[in-house]
Amino acid sequence: MSEVGRGGTRREWLRWATDRMRDAGVPDPAREAWRLLTPSDCEVPAFVTAPDATVDAREAASLDHLVTRRCRREPLAYIRRSVEFYSRTFRVDPRVLIPRPETETLVDVVLAMEPGAPPGHVVDVGTGSGVIAVTLALALADRPIVATDTSGEALQVARENVRRHGVSDRVRLFHGDLVCAPCDILAFAVVVANLPYVTEEEWATLAPEVSRWEPRGALVSGADGLDAIRRLVARAPRILLPGGWMVLEVGAEQGGEVGAMMRAAGLLQVRSYRDLRQIERVIVGRAPREDGT
Repeated sequence: MSEVGRGGTRREWLRWATDRMRDAGVPDPAREAWRLLTPSDCEVPAFVTAPDATVDAREAASLDHLVTRRCRREPLAYIRRSVEFYSRTFRVDPRVLIPRPETETLVDVVLAMEPGAPPGHVVDVGTGSGVIAVTLALALADRPIVATDTSGEALQVARENVRRHGVSDRVRLFHGDLVCAPCDILAFAVVVANLPYVTEEEWATLAPEVSRWEPRGALVSGADGLDAIRRLVARAPRILLPGGWMVLEVGAEQGGEVGAMMRAAGLLQVRSYRDLRQIERVIVGRAPREDGT
């Protein structure tokens, strides 16, 4: 039990949690303490409505456990077992990468490109927790969605999110790489992917919340971070329908190289989109139509 003790008030617990996280090196400890001790982002916590109420023994033990986990640099999303993405709540745990806000830009671009794509399926390559596939299924009622991942454990989480959001009849999950997935669809109208793009060198510099807890295989992709993207783009002529779009999330400063890959693979109208931090985050390209345009 912490030094706050069983008789501490909620206000005292919040102050204690902030101090302890600061000592553990947790960034922005006051904000993290607030978020950790709040049941969800949608609730007004008792820390607001009754800050001077005494914390009983059972709640004190629970709060002490939560703070200990966060001080070990376990991400808040894993502690809560949930994350907000595109204004919806999704299940996450250490089997999957925690979705980042910048990936919402990827979804925005897919939704902008989709009306110009030919009839057919959308595929989310490396679906992880399934947030992209589920979000697209909810937004694109007329498009069947396929989602693939090389991790069977990640697909268990994705399956739970598919069920949770009521799109089991719209999203088909496959275990395997897109190139060899046991999928009966040969080509797609839209290929979307947030594949690993962290370099080996970058991995060593990442915060403990990432390097100690998140699945390395969902983040790192070779010396330059582009191994997985390179493989996927090379397959573009065979996996895209005529006029179909490829939409990829990339790391900072990778946009130019990925755009060049797309052009070398024969894709047209290659361009980039920036996220809210003005980082070149999403690269798109279109397969030639049947008339070659």
